[in-house]
Amino acid sequence: MTTDNNDTASPKKISRKGFLRIAASTAAGGLILGGVAPLAYKMLKDPEDLFFDDMPSEGGDKGSVSPFRKSASFAVDGEIVCFEQLPPGRGYAICYKDAMALLSSEGKLLRKVPLPFEVMDMAVYGDELFILHPSSVSVVDFGGNILRSFTSCDDSADHCAITAMKEGVFITDAAGKHIAKYDLEGTFVKFINSPSGFVVPSYSFAITHLGSTVYCSNPGRHTVESYTPDGEFITSFGKTGPEEGEFCGCCNPVYLTTTPSGELITSEKGISRVSCYSREGHFRSILLDGKALGTGSSAVKVRVGEKCIIAATKRELSFYTLDPGFLSQSPSRCGRCKVECPLKSPLTV
Repeated sequence: MTTDNNDTASPKKISRKGFLRIAASTAAGGLILGGVAPLAYKMLKDPEDLFFDDMPSEGGDKGSVSPFRKSASFAVDGEIVCFEQLPPGRGYAICYKDAMALLSSEGKLLRKVPLPFEVMDMAVYGDELFILHPSSVSVVDFGGNILRSFTSCDDSADHCAITAMKEGVFITDAAGKHIAKYDLEGTFVKFINSPSGFVVPSYSFAITHLGSTVYCSNPGRHTVESYTPDGEFITSFGKTGPEEGEFCGCCNPVYLTTTPSGELITSEKGISRVSCYSREGHFRSILLDGKALGTGSSAVKVRVGEKCIIAATKRELSFYTLDPGFLSQSPSRCGRCKVECPLKSPLTV
């Protein structure tokens, strides 16, 4: 089932749960004559239950083996909503539902800062952290001091994800089904709409950037779209399916990030895996599968360091490094990839 980008606007101050309930009711109203209203409601309320119960826990290519293994981890004192790796030697910033923790590179807590609203996502640009709330943004320095904040230009906004670069701050909005662009000080610039319409059955509306190109998921369409900083559509890639290089279920990919060598990384749920694509959208390989992640059908938020993949799993940051000897022994695409990738260099965490 798809929805149209011109659906009836959400009421003002809609809650996140309220948005899903209204979307489900709208879908149910349109489908009730077919006798599938309960199915439509479940798809929007609990999409994973509907689509993922009977899916395999591994990808379709049985010859693929995850080339990375967990080499280290450290626990934190709350459930991780999002995190960022700070510049070398500065450690990590981790956000819980209502607070941010600054940690050293070894995982030692340096400072914990309460935040005024629920946290949805976080992005780092320069020496500032942009912390996303459902309808606002807090800008924090690396010492945990709140520098400024700004609210959404739309009082019915329901934010999902954020990325920041010199050209501005880009925020995905599940209620408006668009990307909102602001300058770095928080002044609204414009809305960016997908030419095919953003379909957002759940809060899997990811966004990131490579250089000056903005990438976002169109989760209900199982694609990743790219835009210029001015909001001009460039292209999209992705297709529906359970195989490597495909996106399954009701809404994937869930998260997006990038590598130091300029590749695009997707994190998916249902068939839990972390996959690598070129900036043009050509599938490279699966880096981490469900077995390596150990997270069931959930997607994990990841960041890619110089020589390791960092994944947030509930109350733990885990570090994944290349399995020694993998490149010469495994049939995986990763082993055959010719990209000069820093992840292929050994590292002791």
